[in-house]
Amino acid sequence: MTSTNEARIETCTACNYECIMCPHSTSFTRIKEVMPIQTFKLIIDKLKKEAPLITDITISGFGEAFIDLKLLEKIKYAIKKNYNIHVLTNGSFLNKATIDDLMKAGITDLRVSLHTVKANSYFKVTGQYKKVVTEVLDMIHYAIENKGKTSIIITADIMDDNKEDVDSLIKYFENEPVTLEIWEPHNWVNWRDYREGKITKRSCGRVFNGPLQIQVDGTINMCCFDYNGKLLIGDFINQSLEEIFNSEEYLAIKKLHEEGITEDSDILCAKCDQLIDPGKDIVIYNNMFSKEERIGKTSTNYRSVT
Repeated sequence: MTSTNEARIETCTACNYECIMCPHSTSFTRIKEVMPIQTFKLIIDKLKKEAPLITDITISGFGEAFIDLKLLEKIKYAIKKNYNIHVLTNGSFLNKATIDDLMKAGITDLRVSLHTVKANSYFKVTGQYKKVVTEVLDMIHYAIENKGKTSIIITADIMDDNKEDVDSLIKYFENEPVTLEIWEPHNWVNWRDYREGKITKRSCGRVFNGPLQIQVDGTINMCCFDYNGKLLIGDFINQSLEEIFNSEEYLAIKKLHEEGITEDSDILCAKCDQLIDPGKDIVIYNNMFSKEERIGKTSTNYRSVT
């Protein structure tokens, strides 16, 4: 990997939601677990030593981050090492005390997945009780009121079950100091066909430009869309980054991307919507970027992956 300034650390693979656009509740086969605090600290210490270009740590992956009871301790440890911290959550475990702790710790941003502000649609999309959306919205408002220098980001995926809710989402947050992003959902490689088309890009760029994806067990996966870890390239607990990015696994994936992925390539990437020219229509709404600007940037620190 030539360069990246972001490492994404999956601290938890358990989730309390069953979102219809996410493979977690239907096709996720990895162990549902929480990363031990000792493992997290080891990873942070190794990143500080071996990857000086990395400035940002994103708490994300295939699980709800706040199921991890040690999450705040992990965040504080990473901040003490001078990392910018991005936290992704469905918002269901947020409370005033947790929000106060996050803001006091100084996280860079808090990103809440909120696909509608309507109770009926919320239940259809997430499988959660209708009252939960009200509770989540209350905590978002509390976070906004007490955010300090932390940015609040709201993201939504739009499908048939909530396609009538776009205008209400925009109106609800139009006067709030938040970033609001509304998207057409991803396919998660070959799990769904929300986005269709022919491969027009030879590579998504992630193989060369990151971000670095560290899974809950300390292994490194090539791509955040590979939810079952089929594109593993190494074990950061027992290997150095230099060893991992000179491994047979990484070099084989890199070679295929250098040659150019096609629909006949013998790799999981061959079915990925990230190789389709998405067009600006996948961005339904964004109050920070134009649709053209937003495509091709990461969902955390908005760095280009191409």
